[in-house]
Amino acid sequence: MAKKLPYSVITDTLKHIDFSFDLSSNTTNPLAVHQLLNEILSSISKETKLRNISNGDIIQAISMAMAVRVKMTYGDDEIKESIALNCIKSALSCSKGAVEKEEFSGTS
Repeated sequence: MAKKLPYSVITDTLKHIDFSFDLSSNTTNPLAVHQLLNEILSSISKETKLRNISNGDIIQAISMAMAVRVKMTYGDDEIKESIALNCIKSALSCSKGAVEKEEFSGTS
């Protein structure tokens, strides 16, 4: 059974999303994974507050960053690409089961 990494986010529209990601068997430090994920998403949020960036542009930049990081890593290109593709497929699959909660506020 895969180890899980719980992760929660609150969007700018105050939607709460709770994830439960499967960790790769190659994961050695789940805390570092969590912290890097926080840093990446925080950086994206800061940039989108400064200027209008489309979701498509964000996804493309993240994909390119993955490709750059995979190429920078030592090892066989086909094995590295397989690991990267498996990780993204797993993350996207886990995101389908994420629990979304809308927060409503106001007066009655």
